[in-house]
Amino acid sequence: MQQNIHDIILQILNVDINDYDENLLSEHWNIDLADWLYVFAELERKYSDAVYNLFAENTYKVFTINNLAREIENII
Repeated sequence: MQQNIHDIILQILNVDINDYDENLLSEHWNIDLADWLYVFAELERKYSDAVYNLFAENTYKVFTINNLAREIENII
């Protein structure tokens, strides 16, 4: 799951996230917030509509590749 999320981010945003525990909203990655909508849309398409609920039910701490993978695995 982690690799799938990594690959989606790489494909859509052309950013190679090499630390699966670093917050994806970190300035380190220099990714505009609006660009994440494209990533969410792809995650939703691949895994389920429930992906968006992850953000309603969690804090910003869910926004790492490892945490997203764990939460998505819990809903599919």
